Amino acid sequence: PIKEYDDPSDTTLQLSLTGAKAPMGAQSNATMTIFSQEANVWVRDATNAGSGYASVATNWSLGHAPTNGEVLYIGTNAPVASMTWNLTNVVPGEWYQETNYAGTVTFMTTWPAFGEFTNFQVAGDCFIHGGSWTHPANTGNTNEVEHLKVTVEGNLVIGSGGSIDVTGKGYAAQRGPGAGNSQHRSFQTGPAKAASYGGRGGYDSWDPTVFALTYGSIFSPTNLGSGSASAGGGAVELRVGGTATINGQIVANGLPQAQWNTGSGGSIYLVAGALSGSGLLNASGDGAGSYWGGGGGRIAVVVTNSDSFGSVRTRAYGGSCNVDGGAGTIYRECLSDGA
Repeated sequence: PIKEYDDPSDTTLQLSLTGAKAPMGAQSNATMTIFSQEANVWVRDATNAGSGYASVATNWSLGHAPTNGEVLYIGTNAPVASMTWNLTNVVPGEWYQETNYAGTVTFMTTWPAFGEFTNFQVAGDCFIHGGSWTHPANTGNTNEVEHLKVTVEGNLVIGSGGSIDVTGKGYAAQRGPGAGNSQHRSFQTGPAKAASYGGRGGYDSWDPTVFALTYGSIFSPTNLGSGSASAGGGAVELRVGGTATINGQIVANGLPQAQWNTGSGGSIYLVAGALSGSGLLNASGDGAGSYWGGGGGRIAVVVTNSDSFGSVRTRAYGGSCNVDGGAGTIYRECLSDGA
């Protein structure tokens, strides 16, 4: 054998080509992922009729829905088939989302008051090389019901082709603690204002005392963004026991709105043992409208075992419109800060 695999945590094998002929420009090495058990592969094709729920046995290669500890593989046999993860008590051993996967995995996680599935967990490592994760748009009217909360006991990798995207999944239009409205002229029924969250939404100078209030925590943000003429951004909470390597994006922006006032950015709350990569965390208010821009959301990054944040970028801009929204908040804490 090339190597004795006596370490169950050793899951990769790198092969290097030395002293041999290869086409110009070809790579001289490759990395192979070795699973400790047969993977249960998501095999539902996007052209198939029927449900895309993870609980449907026929959507998986082993003929059963995922069980605790299984390795799950999404990509090779279902390049564009989206999935709705509705298994409330299943903890996969490892999650591997291939680069060629172009679908979206929607997790039905809610706040405790609105359901029993409050946190998706992975017992080992989690890889999102392609496709996206999200949560459903908030259904709670004036309540926060849906959000995305994930615990990864091992390492998390979001590749350059992968993302977590909850854009526009927050409070619906004109809903939330920082709700704006859809008015665009001071001579309408009242002053116009865009939605606020971490930053104040743009508002009509005709009455500068009337604006949408900011709310939520700077240090541990988990709230949804508020809506104006469009919905606010959703909420992502990630807890990673090992290293979070982010080369893709985590996005919680307000929903784009071609006219009038826009929604605020949402929340990104990341706690990890270590952080690396050069990706982007973005919780900005939308600025596509013609009048008042939504306020920026809130981002907090806490690194518990390191003083480095890698080259990961953070952004919580206010929406750029006729009247810009205010910037949101970004908080960073590392080991030497007492994390």
